[in-house]
Amino acid sequence: MQDKKAGTGAAALLPRAARKVARIVGSSAACLLVIFLVAGFPLMLNSEERAMELKPAVMVTSAAKFVAGIGDGSSFWLKFGTTRWDFRKIGLRYARCSFLYTAVPGALGLGLGAFAGIALRRGKKGLFDRFSDFILGTPDFLVILFLQGAVGWAVKACGLNLHVAAAGARLAVLPVLCMSIFPFFFAYRAASQASRGAEGEAFIVAARGRGVPERSIAWRHLGAVVLPRLDAELPLIIAFMQGSLFITERTFLIPGLAKFLFDSAFAGERVWLPGTIFQYNPSVLALISLVLCCAVTYLVLRLALLVARKVLTHE
Repeated sequence: MQDKKAGTGAAALLPRAARKVARIVGSSAACLLVIFLVAGFPLMLNSEERAMELKPAVMVTSAAKFVAGIGDGSSFWLKFGTTRWDFRKIGLRYARCSFLYTAVPGALGLGLGAFAGIALRRGKKGLFDRFSDFILGTPDFLVILFLQGAVGWAVKACGLNLHVAAAGARLAVLPVLCMSIFPFFFAYRAASQASRGAEGEAFIVAARGRGVPERSIAWRHLGAVVLPRLDAELPLIIAFMQGSLFITERTFLIPGLAKFLFDSAFAGERVWLPGTIFQYNPSVLALISLVLCCAVTYLVLRLALLVARKVLTHE
């Protein structure tokens, strides 16, 4: 009887695993299609006759050449002016930089925002809640430019040093701060809303009835209510951070994948025709690397949330 149940359980797991694999394969294929479309969009514009004309056949041909060139390595070559580079030798350096400027600010923003939301959970929405809604509704580039100007003025006025040594690399405080803005305020809003909604939950009422200290109840809030909420919102948080990464790397000249995309896409031979300046292969490589960097950041932050939840709730 037990063998029969075990066989039924294994048979149930196989279709579930197959569906999961199918979803991953389908999502990856759709993501690659979007990357090919985005990277090939400049090639669809025919400017030879000074007229904007869509030419999807050129994009399809370029995508086919990129896939075919993976085998002999020709798809990994790019130009900066007249100098040729192999992306396989330099790509990891750019990817590591983008990962650090996403994962580190993401972890700091989520952690500090969750604690702030827990600490300020009592009562109705206050001034800080309205300020949080205002920041989340403001475009990233406006916040970053304002913050850059304000801190630049402070540096000149006070003679401050904006660089700290961390993990063997030089991380600039200002871009890390810019990248932490969205995850901090998003985590704060999610934490405060989830905590206020859980004030009447049975485990909170029972804990107060047993005389459990408020600090312990706050930790319980964090582990049982807030962290699952942040885990569910993590894809949205990272998606917005990837958008901020483009602005941050470009604004602060950070040598990451986003800046590499801007620098390499139109770094071909300096002829007046855009078709000869634009480089399709580096654009595809940079976009694929950004997606992989986003996936690794998601896994790292989700693992951190899982570990924190296990430590706080002992589940």
